Amino acid sequence: MIPFPRCVPLKNESIPILRDFAPEAVIGPVFPKTRKGDVAHLKPPAESVRRSEESAVPGFVLFPRFTPGQHAILKPLPKARAFLKLAGNAFNYELLGEAGFRTVASLIRGCDTYLFHYDDLDEAVQTLDSLVE
Repeated sequence: MIPFPRCVPLKNESIPILRDFAPEAVIGPVFPKTRKGDVAHLKPPAESVRRSEESAVPGFVLFPRFTPGQHAILKPLPKARAFLKLAGNAFNYELLGEAGFRTVASLIRGCDTYLFHYDDLDEAVQTLDSLVE
């Protein structure tokens, strides 16, 4: 994979949650009442931009979901379901045709795939850190 550090769009409640969780994060102005609600953008960390020339081989694909009241849990996801979920969320997948299909298939084939439900960001980070280790 080739990194592409860019601003991350944040919506609604995620804006103050992220400000509290990572006070050092640079978050731009809030644009209220857009069709998606309140929107702001998180600047990528300088380290991510500095390392943007480094490629990497992914080890897993996660489908995260904030679930109120849910302790952080990783649930293995069958590869066929992961393929469909990833293809359904992949930008330009349909435009790329066979190349898009092969790219998604190769990624899913080479990775462990999980559903990830969480409520608490600290617990989520700890869970993901243990997965990486």
